[in-house]
Amino acid sequence: MNRSRYTRTYMRKELWMRGFKGVVGILLLLATSLTGQITTLNNLEIHGFLTQSYGRSSNYTIFGIPVGGTTDLRSLALQFQHQTTASISATVQFSHFRLANSPGNDAHEPLELDWAFIQYRLNEHFQIRLGKVLLPFGIYNEIQDVGALLPFFRPPYIPYSEGRYLSETLSGATALISFELLGRANELEVYTGEWSWQEWFLYPAPFGSEAVSISGDPKIDKSLGGRYWFFPGPEGFRLGGSFQQGDVAGGLAFVEGEYNPQTFRLANIAVDVDRERFMLRGESNYFTFRPTGLRSYGSYAQAGIRVREKFWVNTQGQFFNVRNMPVKNSTRRRESNVLKELAASAVFHLSPNLSIKGEHHWVWSKLTESYYPIYWNKSPAYNRYWVISFSNHF
Repeated sequence: MNRSRYTRTYMRKELWMRGFKGVVGILLLLATSLTGQITTLNNLEIHGFLTQSYGRSSNYTIFGIPVGGTTDLRSLALQFQHQTTASISATVQFSHFRLANSPGNDAHEPLELDWAFIQYRLNEHFQIRLGKVLLPFGIYNEIQDVGALLPFFRPPYIPYSEGRYLSETLSGATALISFELLGRANELEVYTGEWSWQEWFLYPAPFGSEAVSISGDPKIDKSLGGRYWFFPGPEGFRLGGSFQQGDVAGGLAFVEGEYNPQTFRLANIAVDVDRERFMLRGESNYFTFRPTGLRSYGSYAQAGIRVREKFWVNTQGQFFNVRNMPVKNSTRRRESNVLKELAASAVFHLSPNLSIKGEHHWVWSKLTESYYPIYWNKSPAYNRYWVISFSNHF
């Protein structure tokens, strides 16, 4: 095969695909901004969202955002929901997702099936979903790509990790029950099934100072978990907790051997206050692997205030540490401070469906995507990055 001809053909195809997706995204943004919704037809509802962003980093690539800046930050989805009967519905969602220079892009197809499930609603207090369903976890897991619902262009790295240790969906079943206890509303959602997470690592290149990335696809089975919300009042205030566990094997770090498969457990507590003029949110999580004993913990807090009818200002702080980490060529175990961040954003709602968002992040991190990070003996490197986003939903 003529390799140069193959390369030119591939590049033309890649450029065409990017241009096509950009045009589709712009048309969708304009159409839905004007109409606000797509009408229902024969019990079929169509919903969707689009977020297009520009980001620039100061010192190294992080979360896909390079030093030179990029517009290749995008999330787009179309959802089709058909109400078959009064109690049964079917939902399918297709998505397109880009995070610029992140190695995690390898896990995404240009267009992929995001959700596909059947929902049976027995009554207003009980429902079951079967298929490729949303994984109930924390505050943001089911909406982490819907930029219009986020105070920043992405949810906090802790606990959502851009899919590295958590998935938005699983192949299995969920059951949701809502009930009253001591005069207060409660909600419990449990699940079981199989899923996978993204896995990528950077390694030093054989020559030069840059790093090369390799990716894997660990599978999680024997998975079960749940999320509980308690609504103590007033309206917009809830307290919650999530738990999940499963056996993870395959990919890069979980190949068969003495310590694999690993059993992981992830526990999370959450506070969510969403009022008309302000919001307060926070989550803490604790992650363990057995039998290796690797542990991680982290927290974030967000606060926002509406200073004008259509204008919000938000702040965020988060940290992420790993304990009992194996050290290369040593029997010692160490603790590593992986991430500390402070951030601020301003959100202006141009219409009920369209918003523009600007944000600035100050980061001390080992989550670099520019060079090989040494987790066990270096302090986190300082960085700043900026993001401007346009978001729409319907």
